[in-house]
Amino acid sequence: MHKQVTRGLIAFAAVASLTLAGCSASAPEEGSSADDPQAPAEITFLTFQSPNLTEQFWEDQVAEIQKTYPNLTVNLEYTPGLDRQDYAKQLLATGTLPDVIWDVPLQDFVSAGALLPYSSEDLAGIDAPEGSGTIDGEHYSLTVGAQVIPLIYYNKDEFDALGIEEPTTFSELKDAAATIAAAGKTPFLIGGGADSWASTIFLDGIITSDVIAADPQWTAARRAGDVSFTDPDFEAAVKKWLDLSTSGYFNSDALSVDYSQLQSKFANGEGVMYPMGSWAGASQVDFNVGVFALPSSSGDYTLGLNYGQALAVSATTKFPAQAKAFAVAMATGQGANLAQLKADSVIPVAKGFEAPTDIPPLISKTFDAYQTDGAAYVEPFGWTQGQNALPSGFTAEFDKGAQQLLSGSTTVKDFLAQMDKTFDDLDQG
Repeated sequence: MHKQVTRGLIAFAAVASLTLAGCSASAPEEGSSADDPQAPAEITFLTFQSPNLTEQFWEDQVAEIQKTYPNLTVNLEYTPGLDRQDYAKQLLATGTLPDVIWDVPLQDFVSAGALLPYSSEDLAGIDAPEGSGTIDGEHYSLTVGAQVIPLIYYNKDEFDALGIEEPTTFSELKDAAATIAAAGKTPFLIGGGADSWASTIFLDGIITSDVIAADPQWTAARRAGDVSFTDPDFEAAVKKWLDLSTSGYFNSDALSVDYSQLQSKFANGEGVMYPMGSWAGASQVDFNVGVFALPSSSGDYTLGLNYGQALAVSATTKFPAQAKAFAVAMATGQGANLAQLKADSVIPVAKGFEAPTDIPPLISKTFDAYQTDGAAYVEPFGWTQGQNALPSGFTAEFDKGAQQLLSGSTTVKDFLAQMDKTFDDLDQG
C-alpha cells in the first residue's frame, strides 16, 4: 500500500526477523549453483506491516512460494514503520541491504549501483506500462499490482440519511461536504502526523485530475523548465484543496493522526468521506460503504494509477537467481495476487490472473470505481517511480509544505514558490 511511502525520517529500530520453513542453509550446498533458482539458498526479504498486510499475511505468502522453491529459506524482516523507502536508505548506508526489498527510492538506488536489473523473461508475466520501474532502459522494479490514488470512500448510511447522491463533479462534491457539515458531521477525513502522505493524498488526486490529466508528462516538462508549480493551473488545484480545509470540511485533528488512527476513525464513523488509495477497499466497518472516483470540475474522470508497489533485488545478494525467482513468484503467482487483492485491494497486474467470484463487496465496489465509464488513467502526482519520478526527497518537502498550508503558517503562493526552488535544488540528475 501507500505512496512510495517515503515520508518523514524514522529512527533506527529493531527489525523483527523470522526464518520460515525451508530446507537450506546460508550458503549453497556443494555442487549446487547460485545461478539455479532451485538450488539451496537463504535470502532476506524486507517488507512492511500494515492494518491490512499483517505478519501472518507475509508468512503465508512466503510459505506458498516455498512450495515451488522448496530449497529456499526466507528470512522475513519488517520496517519499523510505513516509511519503508527511508528505512531502505538507512540499510543501504550501513551496508546491510537485504536480498529482496519491497519498495525502494528507485533513482537513488540505481544511481548508487545498489540494484540488479530484471530480464525480459522476469517481466514476461507482468502487465504494466513499459516505462514502469525503468531507468535508462533497464527494469529495476517488479510491480506487484496497481493502486488508484485516491478514491473517495464514504459512509453510505450517512449519505442516504442526508439525501446525498454520489457526486459526479467537484462542485457536487463540495455541495455534499456543505450538507454534511451543516448536519454537524465531518465531511472529509485526512491524516498527518508521522504519515505525512496521508495529509496530501487528497491533494495529489486533485492535482492529478486538474494538472496531470492535461499533461501526463508534467514532471518531465517541469524538469525541462517548460512549466512551474506557480503556474495558474497548479495554483488553482492547490487552492481547491485548501478551500475545503478553510471551509471546515476536514477533521480538526488532521495534522496529528497517523494512517492507522485515520483508518480507525473512518471505521468508527467519525467522518463521512475518506479520500484514500484503493487499499481502503479492504476496510472492515459496521456500516454500508460506497466508493466513487474523484471527479474533476468538468465532471471528467482521470484516475491516477500507482505501480510503485514493487520488488527490487540487491546487487550484493549472494543468490541473484533465487532472489529474482522469489520476487517474480511473489509478483505473478495466482495465490499471492489473490491474497493481496483480498487483503489490501491491490489491482492485479499479473497476466492470466483470474478474479474469483467471492471478492468482498467493498473490494468489488472499488473495482467498479476503478473502471468508471470514460475514465482516463495516468501516473498520479507524487506517486511515480522510475523515469517519471519527482526528484528524490521532493515529496517529503511537498508534504511538509502542504501541512504548513493546513496549519495556516504559509500561503499558497509562498508554498508553490518554495516548491519550485526545492525541485531545482533536488533535481541533480
